[in-house]
Amino acid sequence: MNEIVVKGSDIIILAILVLAVGNVITQKISLLRKFSIPIAVTGGLLCSIAVALIATFGGPKIVFDLIIRDTLLMVFFTTIGISAKFSRLAAGGKSLGLLVLCAAIFLVVQDATGDLAGVFLILHPVERNTSSNSSTYFVSWSRCRSSQVRPSSWRCIWKLRAC
Repeated sequence: MNEIVVKGSDIIILAILVLAVGNVITQKISLLRKFSIPIAVTGGLLCSIAVALIATFGGPKIVFDLIIRDTLLMVFFTTIGISAKFSRLAAGGKSLGLLVLCAAIFLVVQDATGDLAGVFLILHPVERNTSSNSSTYFVSWSRCRSSQVRPSSWRCIWKLRAC
């Protein structure tokens, strides 16, 4: 089966095209405008469907190189953080404060749930997946029990060794 790898500047060009298509479709369909569906969601969903259909019906497998993704995500969230102002948060009143409090509580609950699931499934919290060139971390504490070090915080950090 053939494989098409999209990487580098080709990803940026494709992203611009996906945004343009999403913009056109969102402007033409009033339901999308009414519910404020972002053009990136519209275009991204169409791109995902197209890639899935091509692969499903025997076409080449389209693979996107994700190296640039981490940099772009960092830029995106940095710009959001730079534009944040406490005066705007204060203007949101009690309802916004309650929303922020609920989000913080659920963040802690989500982290604790993931940590407890890892403990009960006997999974190591940080083990680099050497079979992939991505930056994902997989867990496999059962193979690396000898590398356990005392946790330095509540997040349980272990020193990694070759297993």
